[in-house]
Amino acid sequence: MIVFSAANVPERTTYESDDPLSSINFDREEGNKLCLPICRKWISFDDCYWDLKDKDPEKFAEWDKKWKKYFKDIDRLKKEIYKIEAIDSAEEFWKDDNDALNEYWYGVIAIMKDYKVVSFGIREDGLLCNRYGYQVVYEL
Repeated sequence: MIVFSAANVPERTTYESDDPLSSINFDREEGNKLCLPICRKWISFDDCYWDLKDKDPEKFAEWDKKWKKYFKDIDRLKKEIYKIEAIDSAEEFWKDDNDALNEYWYGVIAIMKDYKVVSFGIREDGLLCNRYGYQVVYEL
């Protein structure tokens, strides 16, 4: 899947996450076997990508180039999806139904490889709210 957007509610208001892949650990083995987005392995929570800036400037520059291309592609995808009004951002999707979200729990909108747009709740450490599935929001 491609994570399209994610939102949480740190203080009574729903906010869009700038970078869901670094905010949520999607690699949790025991709690997440269904929602495994592309590029999730680019971020190592033991040796964080952002920490490379201080450790190895060359390696950081290499990763930075890769991430910029990823974000450019995601932004283009969002632009096209918003044009056809197929789905909302996670912030809009959960704005009126954010009881399950807080500073630890995120609501995610993702696009599956079969072009189904899905929503699901996930904790920042990767534990799914419903480990048996997700809700199909739209089929492209």
